[in-house]
Amino acid sequence: MKKLSATLLGFFMVCFVMAQTARVQIIHNSPTPTVDIYAGTSKLLDNFAFRTATPYIDVPANSQINIGVALATSTSSADAIATFPVTFQANRTYVVVAAGVVGGAQPFNLFVYDMGAETSNAPGNVGIAFFHGSPDAPEVDITTGGNVLYDNVSFGEFTGYLNVPAASYQLDVTPGNNNSTIVASYNADFSFWKGRTAVVFASGFLGGGQPGFEPWVALDNGGTFPLKSVTTGGGGGTGGGGGSTARVQIIHNSPTPTVDLWVNGSKFLDDFAFRTATPYVDVPAGVNLNLGVALGNSMMASDALVSYDLNLVAGKKYVVVANGIVGGNPGFDLEIFDMGQEMADAPGNVGLLFFHGSPDAPEVDIKTGNSVLFDNVSFGEFSGYLNVPAASYELDVHPATTTRPS
Repeated sequence: MKKLSATLLGFFMVCFVMAQTARVQIIHNSPTPTVDIYAGTSKLLDNFAFRTATPYIDVPANSQINIGVALATSTSSADAIATFPVTFQANRTYVVVAAGVVGGAQPFNLFVYDMGAETSNAPGNVGIAFFHGSPDAPEVDITTGGNVLYDNVSFGEFTGYLNVPAASYQLDVTPGNNNSTIVASYNADFSFWKGRTAVVFASGFLGGGQPGFEPWVALDNGGTFPLKSVTTGGGGGTGGGGGSTARVQIIHNSPTPTVDLWVNGSKFLDDFAFRTATPYVDVPAGVNLNLGVALGNSMMASDALVSYDLNLVAGKKYVVVANGIVGGNPGFDLEIFDMGQEMADAPGNVGLLFFHGSPDAPEVDIKTGNSVLFDNVSFGEFSGYLNVPAASYELDVHPATTTRPS
């Protein structure tokens, strides 16, 4: 009996210890450098790039954690160039943004928001918080249609979440207390993110420094993308005057370098980092699109290292993945999937598409339990969509178990 009681006591102690956690999302919004993040002596994030984010993760609560920030070449926590002691409260949700400039007037720092959220207040809404992370930008307001959404936000400040119908909005950036002067306007499409949350964060330099000013979005699952700039009249983008269009999502999956994308002589994406993606955007269909890939901070379309000619079909949806290794084997290329989807087949489902983008990995199967979800997928190949109930799954990667027919 004593042995049983000790076992039960140990069980309850383990459960109690496991319960002492908080939820945290980390966003990298400091222009340089790419970093490693340590929690105590353990490496939490490896090669964490500018304008990328983690999903919400569990971290220990109610005890101090030393968050160390080291250059991406670090080998241990002793290499940290800055250390920040933090204590998270159990069962709370946090957003942590690395922002500022190492050695700059707005120095590098971790900004912590202790009222994070992973779901909106209603199934049809999206919860949107704003973080001002542009080091040289003044206090700003964010408006839509003349209505102030976020008022007088200074560098390093978070706003609370604004829960609004999941739809597309034009967001205007104005100086604080001067909403008649619109500095820039952006299209923010959150129609695909019902019931979820996102952080819009001002990024880059407003006064002409590089990288330039641009608002980005960090979704609660860790996905990031820039908001698309629009002209004052509400046009802009690459739509080209209301002609036939296709929908395209672009994913950067080539390990190096950070790139700019130029389309028909105009810069389409600036400083597009590894493992980031755009939302689906409208692009002209039925015409030739010359897509040039240049190094980050390029000045003109002629700086492109490689270019591709695309002619997209009106009404179709595409996923374009930049893949492979520049100067390596397999070489850099664009992989195009012409059956993209933005919605699952039913309200309670999620549509999953798998792309094999690991250059030195063999043909693989993706399984959950004993069930094969994606079968015999080779490097550079897409699977079709699999629609499954929106839930949590453990995905296992296996060498392909069958040989393709010759």
